[in-house]
Amino acid sequence: VSRIREEGLKAAKIHTDDTPVPMLVPGKGKTAQARLWTHVVDDRASGSTGPALVWYKFTLDRSGIHPQTELKTFTGLLQADGYAGYDKLYQDGRIREVACWAHFRRKIFENHQASPTPLTTDLLERIAGLYRIEDDVRGQPPDIRRQQRQEHSKPQIETLHSVIDDALRRLSPKSSMAKALTYGRKRWDALTRYLGEGIAEMDNNIAERSIRSIAIGRKNWLFTGSKAGGTRAAAISLTMKVTCFAQFNATTSRPERTKISIQMQRPLALTDAFCWPSQPDGQRRRRPAGPYIITDVPALRHGRTGPA
Repeated sequence: VSRIREEGLKAAKIHTDDTPVPMLVPGKGKTAQARLWTHVVDDRASGSTGPALVWYKFTLDRSGIHPQTELKTFTGLLQADGYAGYDKLYQDGRIREVACWAHFRRKIFENHQASPTPLTTDLLERIAGLYRIEDDVRGQPPDIRRQQRQEHSKPQIETLHSVIDDALRRLSPKSSMAKALTYGRKRWDALTRYLGEGIAEMDNNIAERSIRSIAIGRKNWLFTGSKAGGTRAAAISLTMKVTCFAQFNATTSRPERTKISIQMQRPLALTDAFCWPSQPDGQRRRRPAGPYIITDVPALRHGRTGPA
């Protein structure tokens, strides 16, 4: 696990996110809200043939000291949400923030769902246009992605900037729509940083996908029984399992994995991902970003994660 983290911190770009995890409070008979943090390195959308890797960290709370400590040796682009705990990481310029358009769009969409207006419709269509450009450049090398974004995305974003500023002059500052637009305008530099960085993504969905199964899994397991149990789950059941299967999936096709499973007369296991040899780089298959699927999390199941 330490080796995975060490290799991840050498990357030029990391995606990070976090999600709440209930933890049993010893002797209290109730749970407190702990956090599970994900850190993902996945550059396949920018043409990299290397496999993805991901590591998780369990903490007792969401204090900013946790990401600040975890990423203190990292230098590069950090794709994250607008959580203030990351702010200290950006102060010396060693780490540059790349904000998430999906978060910004979601705030506009919530207003659109509640009360559709020509403004919300127009903004959502403009953002959809930016995503269509991203679809066209997915899998291309960083220089091509940067060139296409400068030629096609940048003019659209400049127009979008004017539309948002005009709307903010007309909207009540206390309205929910004004608050949604202000969220984006305050982060405009970080939101538009991807235009000049070919390896950057327009959103942080890669990180969100890596913890989606944890959020879904909360319906199947109750809590982590202790800090030690949560730490073990983050290290063994998540970091090792997800990274190894991500590498395994990146080097084998679905029919090949099915064939291997039939030959073994059982479903593929974590140890199979460990021992399976990688193909030569020239034969490595590129897959869409974010193949993170966790079918179960034994160390979190039904709260049995070690001594309370």
